[in-house]
Amino acid sequence: MKLINYKKSISLILAMLLTSMYAASCGSTSAGNSGETSGQTQTDTTVPEETKEVAEIPDVKYDGYQFRILGQTPATGSTNDEIYAESETGDMLNDAVYQRNTMVEDNLGVEIVKIESDDIASDLSKSVLADDDAYDAAVNVVDNTRSALTSGYLLSLDDLPYIDISKSWWKQDVIESFSIAGKMYMMFGDILYSDKNATWALCFNKNLYEEYGLGDPYSIVRDGKWTLDVFAEHCKDITKDLDGNAALDKNDQWGLLSSRTAGIGLVTSCGIFTTTVENNGNLTFNLGSERSVNALGKINELMNDSSMQLRAEDIGGSSMWTDIINIFREGRALYRISIMTDIATLRDMEDDFGILPLPKYDENQEDYYTTYQSWNAKSYVVPVTVSDRERTGVILEYMASVSPDTVTKAYYDVTLQRKVARDDDSSEMLDIIFNSVTTDIALALDLGNIRTKLISMINSTSNTIASDIASSKESIQTELDKVYESISSLG
Repeated sequence: MKLINYKKSISLILAMLLTSMYAASCGSTSAGNSGETSGQTQTDTTVPEETKEVAEIPDVKYDGYQFRILGQTPATGSTNDEIYAESETGDMLNDAVYQRNTMVEDNLGVEIVKIESDDIASDLSKSVLADDDAYDAAVNVVDNTRSALTSGYLLSLDDLPYIDISKSWWKQDVIESFSIAGKMYMMFGDILYSDKNATWALCFNKNLYEEYGLGDPYSIVRDGKWTLDVFAEHCKDITKDLDGNAALDKNDQWGLLSSRTAGIGLVTSCGIFTTTVENNGNLTFNLGSERSVNALGKINELMNDSSMQLRAEDIGGSSMWTDIINIFREGRALYRISIMTDIATLRDMEDDFGILPLPKYDENQEDYYTTYQSWNAKSYVVPVTVSDRERTGVILEYMASVSPDTVTKAYYDVTLQRKVARDDDSSEMLDIIFNSVTTDIALALDLGNIRTKLISMINSTSNTIASDIASSKESIQTELDKVYESISSLG
């Protein structure tokens, strides 16, 4: 079956899934060919063998080598792990990971081993400092990789033979956006699904849309008219004191549900990028333009309008995240800024709901953008202590190449078809969302505390954004220069 790029049409993927059952990928292939998997019903997406995109790796066997991946200890109650599955259980995502790993093990003669850790950054640094070659790769939360990056604990991708980020199973643009001093250290793509789960999106209640006569949201998006002003206008006059206690709280109806960090999603969706990567690989602070200040001002106004919006933190308490989701689930909010993981929990929602990309700043902005929560999304990295870089490159490239037909396909089936996308229009919107994922490296890694400062600015009850940016510019640029210098000095 043709390998499916993560950035191909989700609508096509869902159509395929409606016409064919997902089956076990238990067939064997040669090490240099991702091949077709047995047990899969052929569809008209099958293409001639010679046209398939395959991993360009040598035909090798590694005699049972244990390929050790450092990963997070699963949370209590967790049912899926994107790195390792001990056996098939009937859970589609678990089984897809198991099948993917089995293909790698059978074709390359290796054993994939996950080494669990409660503190990946600490364990990785200890291993590198001890020069003990304890791990071949690590999967860590993006936000937690900064120290390893700047300390020289990670291999640049140009030091890993056979990793070809131009292949469809890698997210080349996101990988390149993490380039500093001409070096790239973090791998994103079909090999993982946590970055997809952490992607920002907007869900809306169709019943309330119809009740308030807000038109066809999908057409607004398609026509390029889905802007911050339209979004804010929709949120007005929706809020109602349902329980009659003269106080707006979690028991009432709202125009918008969000959180203090949700504004970061809007920063990216409005085309605001805090940092520019120069031709020499240096990082330059990029805020302060009239457009950026104006857009941030509008986001600040939206995030602080308590007459139409409720943030999870406004509820407070240990159950605030459950409460904020339940308000939407119970049909008492028009919109909720969320991530894919949370939207997937709405599968039992009685009211019909849809999915939209976060809004653009204005109609002059050509493209829609979104990003992911870097404190939830993960990436693959490789420690500098690996004893055989070629072997590591071969295994990771092959693992990535067979992930589209296993892990990604199962992710789309389980998470998108069954739990999220309830109509063809929402599937089209998901296509727009996932094709517009981008990365602002300074925001993702909170360089110079940029993300922390922006969250504070956006949620401040007074708009002092212009002066805050001006007063922070020098210290932020100094920190960006230090990051550049530390990485460029690694040679």
